Amino acid sequence: MKRDATPFVCKTDGYFPDRQNCRIYHICTSGVDTASVCGEGTAWDP
Repeated sequence: MKRDATPFVCKTDGYFPDRQNCRIYHICTSGVDTASVCGEGTAWDP
């Protein structure tokens, strides 16, 4: 399986899921991306 090497780009402020890993999410603030990991036993669920 080929992984997407394109970096995440913040277009608007908010919380967004990672394209490759459901345990990672992105917090976008003023165009700056901060990647975070979901807590143990949890996954992104909008």
